[in-house]
Amino acid sequence: MSQLKILRSGLNRLRRRRKSLRWFTGYSALLVALLWMLVAVFLVDWLFLMNVTQRTVSLSLGLVAVVWAFFRFTYPFLGIQEDQTEMALLVERNQDIDSDIVAAIQFETETTDRWGSRQLANAVVGYVSDFSTRLNVFHGMSYQQVSRRVATMAATLIVVGAGIGLAPDFAQAFINRMMLGETHYPTKTRITQLVVGGVEVLPGDASAIVRVPFGRPVMFEVTCGGELPESGQVKLVGQKGGIHTEVALKSNNPSPSDKTRIYIGELPRLIDSVNYQVFIGDAYTDTLSVNAIPLPVIDFKLTPTPPSYAAHVRTDTTEDQSGLRQIAVIEGSSVDLAVTCKNKLLKRAWLKIDDVEYELAKNDASGKEWILNGKSPLSSVTEPVRFEIQVEDEDGLSMVKSIQGYVRLKADRPPRVFAMRTVKNPAILPVAEPRFGYGARDDYGISKILLHVSIQRIDLKRQEDEPSTIEVVSTRPGDVPNLSYNSTDFRLDLEQFNLEKGDELKLEFEAFDYRGSDKPKSSRSEALVLQVTDAQGLLLALSQADELSAEQMDQIIERELSIGRD
Repeated sequence: MSQLKILRSGLNRLRRRRKSLRWFTGYSALLVALLWMLVAVFLVDWLFLMNVTQRTVSLSLGLVAVVWAFFRFTYPFLGIQEDQTEMALLVERNQDIDSDIVAAIQFETETTDRWGSRQLANAVVGYVSDFSTRLNVFHGMSYQQVSRRVATMAATLIVVGAGIGLAPDFAQAFINRMMLGETHYPTKTRITQLVVGGVEVLPGDASAIVRVPFGRPVMFEVTCGGELPESGQVKLVGQKGGIHTEVALKSNNPSPSDKTRIYIGELPRLIDSVNYQVFIGDAYTDTLSVNAIPLPVIDFKLTPTPPSYAAHVRTDTTEDQSGLRQIAVIEGSSVDLAVTCKNKLLKRAWLKIDDVEYELAKNDASGKEWILNGKSPLSSVTEPVRFEIQVEDEDGLSMVKSIQGYVRLKADRPPRVFAMRTVKNPAILPVAEPRFGYGARDDYGISKILLHVSIQRIDLKRQEDEPSTIEVVSTRPGDVPNLSYNSTDFRLDLEQFNLEKGDELKLEFEAFDYRGSDKPKSSRSEALVLQVTDAQGLLLALSQADELSAEQMDQIIERELSIGRD
């Protein structure tokens, strides 16, 4: 059993106490540095209302300062390792004892016999063992440095604790903000409710985004409590152009006796997505956003299809009608309508005619293209049609003004027809076969041409009740009709009419247009009137025609001569 058991136990207790004092001294300095760093960050954050990025930088700088304080004031106390020999030397130095304590500890080791006198070692060990029972190993220890640091730590804890006790709400807000939250420090004016564009927004929720249609006004309604100033403001910054603007907030109840007030302001027209902050008194909100929702941009196309009878004729109604708000179509045409949204999806599209709405159907999976199906006044246009187009997009928005258009009728006029006598002499023989010329034209084809013959007989007893009709041209069913007919060699056999001298023959050509299964329209040429005579009358008519021609020639020569004299 060791004779120096009591001494060794005291030295171990001394070593543990010194180690505890070193740890307490070092970490108290670190705690003081940490607390004053937080106080400094709090003051900077409270004075400058830092955002998340600024708070992150501030905390980072504070942590750098704490790390420096650790290596400067704490780490030197943590790297010290002491043994019993060092403790024995410390006790000898503090109590002015010779080196007997260190020698006794060394003589009691197992290797003593190899390097010294056994009798001398036993004497020293015995001597030290006797007075170690009266030895106070803690005598002479200095507590001055640890006392200073404990006093500093206590003062710091008192200051910080008093601040937390006097303003616990500030402390809670600071803790939230140091965790990168969005809590604000308490203010004299309190924003209790914020409504933007009819949507309630939490003032501290930076993720709250209000969506307002492009070009529409934005209304701000702010409810406040606490100290109530007369006005406030909303500061806005465009997300694209960075344009700054402000909206004044006016109180709707100037009475100071009220516990709350509502402040109202309006941005007349939203032309860009903006970030905004509300400031009333010393209260403010985080930076929030209002996104401008684009209105649907619509393109439409009217595609007229002419009636079947006009399908073989190329007209301007078969050309591309994209974007045209007024078109002209043939009566009976059908008009197909296609609507395309260029910038977003549509939930609904409709056509309005005479206060009646006709729904359009989705034409693609994306919902951008819509077409008109089913019966409507555009299925068969028989009269002018005024229409409106309106849509509703995925955001529930419509165009500010509906698209208005007009479909007018392009008249399908009756055919043009004419007739002429190839000779000027109106006199004919009863059994002659006179030659005539005729012509007819229509925009979409001639179905048939008839010749109407009426006779005014000199003998009233032989007067016929109905005129005769002769088919000149006829289009067979299924054939494509000609657009025009012209002839100068149409001959009419008069023998079939049993004419006599003195009878008067009236001829009219009637042309019918082509309208498919619909009833055609017709028009008649001017009437050709012929006088029935005998051979002597025919010669007389010919001579009169020659005299008339000679007289007309004389007039022409006279006019030319008079021009020459002038």
